[in-house]
Amino acid sequence: MKIINQLMEKNHINMKLRFRIREYLKFIWKEEKSQFDDEEEKILNYLPKHLQEEFLVSSYGEILLNNPVFLTNFSKKSLNRTVFNRCLKKIRFTPGDIIFNVFFKLFFNQKSIFLIKGRR
Repeated sequence: MKIINQLMEKNHINMKLRFRIREYLKFIWKEEKSQFDDEEEKILNYLPKHLQEEFLVSSYGEILLNNPVFLTNFSKKSLNRTVFNRCLKKIRFTPGDIIFNVFFKLFFNQKSIFLIKGRR
């Protein structure tokens, strides 16, 4: 953060823009810490299938298993299978992104359900 602050000072960036830039960078750095990258995916693949399944259900399953819409229309077994087969995809957005247009372009003509979870 020190470097970007020095750069903005050197270039006489106004305070309002400085604030927006710092907030955006804080958001990005926070998201990067929580993202699964290729190395983490490789590590998960080392686990035996039963541990992979438990891990995935524990980390992603709560989205489905705590949602009454899914619980009333699908069995717990099918929801677990959905998680284990990695049918769920996380897509991260940054502040200011227009989510609907991105989803529409990515998944047009596909049967999909979108769950949007905000972070505060």
